[in-house]
Amino acid sequence: MAVICRDSEDNASANDPLLQWLWSIKKELEGLTSSVDSVSQFETLLKDCILKFKDDNRYRNDVRFLKIWFLYVDAVEDFESVFKMMEDSRICLTYSLRYESSALFLESKGKLLDALEIYRMGISRNAEPLERLKKAEKLFISRMSAIVDACSLKEEEHVNKLSPVQLL
Repeated sequence: MAVICRDSEDNASANDPLLQWLWSIKKELEGLTSSVDSVSQFETLLKDCILKFKDDNRYRNDVRFLKIWFLYVDAVEDFESVFKMMEDSRICLTYSLRYESSALFLESKGKLLDALEIYRMGISRNAEPLERLKKAEKLFISRMSAIVDACSLKEEEHVNKLSPVQLL
């Protein structure tokens, strides 16, 4: 995968090698179509970028790099291995954005206990802004409580419709 490097910005990219990857990712995103080749090419670009910089200390706490990880998580089917790789590489451990986004993604995939665990991990690590993360966790718990309550009401309605013989 070729990475775009703009001549006028060589100095900036020399000091920040991730920058030229960001330009390439932006260009791919702008031209992304639903074709298999386009999606595959984009996924490969993201993967190559992650593999190149995941162990680079300069980018371990770089929110731009975190966003690349999230694009990749959304592009692949095996999101759990990507989250594990993020954790193993210690990517943005101090940013609440990492935990909020990861938990929301897991929630959307129906991995509710994993999502709760992610919120609690971020809180235990005092990820900043911490109050925002705590609020996100409370909202998550509230959403889950509403689901449980709704299911309980449906179960109660079902039991009330049964005849005494059916209850035995």
